[in-house]
Amino acid sequence: MINSRQRLCFFATLLWLFAVGFKGGSCDGTLVLPHDNVTHDRGVTHDQVDDAAVGRDRGRGSPFDGKVANASDAGETIAVPAGDAGTDGAEQERQNDERPQGRNDDSGRSDGPTNLPKVTGTCPEFRAGDVTFSPKGVGQRRARIWIGPEAQAKDGPLIFYWQGTGMSPNNATWHVGRKAIDEVTSMGGMVVAPYPDPSLEFPWFLSNGRNVPDDFLLADEILACAIETVGIDIRRIHATGISAGGLMSAEMLIRRANYMASAAPQSGAIGAWTPKPVNAEPSNKTSAIVFHGGAGDRWPSGGLDYPQEAVKIADEIVGNGGFALLCNHNGGHRVPMDAIDAIWQFFKDHPWNTSPSPYAKGVPNSMPEYCRIHR
Repeated sequence: MINSRQRLCFFATLLWLFAVGFKGGSCDGTLVLPHDNVTHDRGVTHDQVDDAAVGRDRGRGSPFDGKVANASDAGETIAVPAGDAGTDGAEQERQNDERPQGRNDDSGRSDGPTNLPKVTGTCPEFRAGDVTFSPKGVGQRRARIWIGPEAQAKDGPLIFYWQGTGMSPNNATWHVGRKAIDEVTSMGGMVVAPYPDPSLEFPWFLSNGRNVPDDFLLADEILACAIETVGIDIRRIHATGISAGGLMSAEMLIRRANYMASAAPQSGAIGAWTPKPVNAEPSNKTSAIVFHGGAGDRWPSGGLDYPQEAVKIADEIVGNGGFALLCNHNGGHRVPMDAIDAIWQFFKDHPWNTSPSPYAKGVPNSMPEYCRIHR
């Protein structure tokens, strides 16, 4: 029989779960996320949750394999029209021509990347939620976008979020963080999480061992359409992700150095491709904050050494004259809570071609204490 205290606990927990959207819980002061074995203190907010240690005990899979709870965050639909109501086509075209695509200083000079991708397909309407793009030679691919009405009047940052295996684009609300997403959208910017090609066993062609450009061409199309349709701050284009997403984030800093400012690979890698990918813009001194989880950050057991891969990523950036922080959180294959705000702060402090880094003389207190300058 269920006593009155148990019944009260059950209904209170049920109401609380409906309020916050979690799918698992208990009456002992912990939350249990679906599909993982990690418990979290009651006071942890949705966008602060550590993700589960990703599938190291699976029988087979990609070395960038992961498994976390899927967030449910469809997001409201906020359409971003081409112009204000009542503006005729000719006037709107003139306004679009005059609209800056970069970040202008007080003198009116715009600095930033000049070798930007061009639109190759038909650009969709930018709105919050799932949007379909059609890059030439790739076919239709979707991306989840977080954007607000501020994008009509302001040009803000663009952050690419690349998911890991077993994750979804919705994990951006945890790994980029709701606080950062809200700030980015309030600045007129957007967070974009591409969906993997549905034909792949693991997300992204690179993590399937296929050195093909389709995922990068999708990113190019998203960026080109964002510039053409709503405008962004082209000095502030960034990328982050864990595992397979860490691989994509790191590779973007090399293959798309022609527009990337900085990235935050988390337990990622750089592929040993032959021939080695060419740095797209050696004159751009990119920046990276590179996370790994120490001795326990390997997949499978005794397999891919993510700490070693993190050093390779940092070496690559520094070797081109860029700046890198190497951050060993010693927590295994996961996103630590203190990384989330630190990543967004790092991005704000490292726009296009930041050299020297404002951190060159010392790591600021806004970064986790385990982060070190990589030289």
